[in-house]
Amino acid sequence: MANLLKAQLSKCKLIYSLARWFLHFAIGFAAFPIKTFLVIKSRSAFNKLVNSGQKYDLHFMHRCGGGTEVYVQNTLRGKTGYILLRNFKILRFQEIFTLEIAQSKRLIYIFLKDIAKLNSVAFNVYIENVYSYKKLERVLESIAGFSAKITYKLHDLYSLCYNVTMVKNNAYCGTVCDSQCSLSMNGRIYTPKKWRDVWGAFFERVDEVFVFSENSKKILLAVYPQTSKKILVKPHDMSYCKVKRLDGLPNAMNVGVFGNITYDAKGYSVLKSFAEFSMGKDYKICMNGLVGDSRPDAFFKNENFIQYGSYKTDEIYDRIVSQNIGVVFFTSVCPETFSYVVSELMITGVPIVCFDVGAQADKIKEYPLGKIIPDYTNESILSTLKECYENGKVFYRKLKDSSND
Repeated sequence: MANLLKAQLSKCKLIYSLARWFLHFAIGFAAFPIKTFLVIKSRSAFNKLVNSGQKYDLHFMHRCGGGTEVYVQNTLRGKTGYILLRNFKILRFQEIFTLEIAQSKRLIYIFLKDIAKLNSVAFNVYIENVYSYKKLERVLESIAGFSAKITYKLHDLYSLCYNVTMVKNNAYCGTVCDSQCSLSMNGRIYTPKKWRDVWGAFFERVDEVFVFSENSKKILLAVYPQTSKKILVKPHDMSYCKVKRLDGLPNAMNVGVFGNITYDAKGYSVLKSFAEFSMGKDYKICMNGLVGDSRPDAFFKNENFIQYGSYKTDEIYDRIVSQNIGVVFFTSVCPETFSYVVSELMITGVPIVCFDVGAQADKIKEYPLGKIIPDYTNESILSTLKECYENGKVFYRKLKDSSND
């Protein structure tokens, strides 16, 4: 009987594998004519562009959204004379590229091989973020052949590790990688060494590297020392953030969490464990943002965990005050390259704790209302939160006394 069940199960697995392979092939085959049609339709406009004699700033960007998207939008707002190049996946199989020319609403679709032709119109080249490019190595080779000045911006750690957050087993891996991790990309296998060889060769061609924190500079130099004379530390402009500043803290401590905690690198497992640990305690965890899965009992059936949902920057102060937040727990376990969230929260003057990793830790160490959590245990998290909150109360009491003198 057991052998019969095994045979039937094996047969089902085979049928499933064949069906999956057929579906994969069918969708990929269907995507090919769409890809060809879009590029041919744009051919006249593309030829006109490359033969125009005009020069543009060429920005390479992904379609994944996030902080880089906000940065690029802010950088290009109101400007003329740029081309924004993005990868474009058809039914998730065939990849081509789109060109968005400043002041034009029309997209031009091109093949990978066409990227090299943009050399004729490139004035400056900016690598904003190429995460998710399927044929990345060939794209980098095309860019390296440009005669224009090339600037690389370290918005994330993709150039150091294809596991872009550099997190493994819920902790930062570090720059010394001796793991057996590998990545299959477009039929090619990349080991950590091969990945860094590809990027190392590209950095030899790059003229300038923008990093947004000293911590990112340190991490980059640990892997690519050849970039030392090319690095420029340029923190993000925070002038957009007009949040009000606190003048005191509540009498009882609630813990604030800000941002979308949707996967482990951002602290999902850490937050889930801490929420479970906090059940029945004398404080609330106030979640401002999205959590990866709100159904586990640690979140859904926990009276100490309250979900307030997404927020806008100008709402931060009101949320801190209305939720009686006395201290913020920044849960990320990956090295942030800048951390807008921490920067915005610091402007309000709320106490903040975080783990000793990334640009966020550098900021918190210099912040008079911040504390570093020494390890990842729930007991350490709670004791650090309480200590930071108490220090904050003393800080504001002294501030109030000095203003009364």
